[in-house]
Amino acid sequence: MLTDPYDPELFRRSGHIVVDALAAYLESALAGKLPVLPLHAPLELAREYQATLPLDSSADAAADLSHCVAQIIRQSIHLHHPGYMGHQLPPVLPLAALGDLVSSLLNNSVAVYEMAQAGTQIERQVIRWLCASIGWGEGSDGVLTSGGSLGNLTALLAARNLATQGSAWRQGLHRGPPLALMVSDQAHYSLARAAGVLGLGQESVVAIPTDSRFRANLSSLAQLYRQTEQEGKTVIAIVASAGTTATGSFDP
Repeated sequence: MLTDPYDPELFRRSGHIVVDALAAYLESALAGKLPVLPLHAPLELAREYQATLPLDSSADAAADLSHCVAQIIRQSIHLHHPGYMGHQLPPVLPLAALGDLVSSLLNNSVAVYEMAQAGTQIERQVIRWLCASIGWGEGSDGVLTSGGSLGNLTALLAARNLATQGSAWRQGLHRGPPLALMVSDQAHYSLARAAGVLGLGQESVVAIPTDSRFRANLSSLAQLYRQTEQEGKTVIAIVASAGTTATGSFDP
């Protein structure tokens, strides 16, 4: 019973079903044969997901798997459609999805080296490539996160700890002057949320006005910076948006 779920032949057969279904989806989506967004009313769709948890094995697992994958494809936004206009997320490279499959099955954790020897080296090399593309030298470093929101939170945590010389981490924010961060008025909401999570408070976020192309206005930034410091606050970070959610604008 313990070995059945890990049966290589079961995995091989199921994998063929899933990959064939996704390849057929790609073919249809790229040809524009599917709607970009087959929108369903939430309550209508919820009824399809109210079944009782199955406790016994299926009489025809292959048919159930095919039905499940088809249902998910049918009820998803189709990023590979030529009419898709980039609603926050890009269409996934099919070969990258296969890399994700390898990572998911092996399930190594890069938190500890011996738990992910290859994964650790891949992460470090990706960081080297990213740093080099930005123009940073060999002394630069970084860490990969699961997404932009966590990336923003991690970066602001580092900025807060640097500005307080670590006292905020050890003793909290009651010591020292109030802290602030400056962002474009078009910046992602995760920055204000991060300010709340870090104990700075959302009111610590100073919004920089934008120009006619929705980019941060640098003359306004200089004035706001001086004003914020005159109010007795320490600016721990000025955050530039490298592609805003609403317009895709890049701050100077």
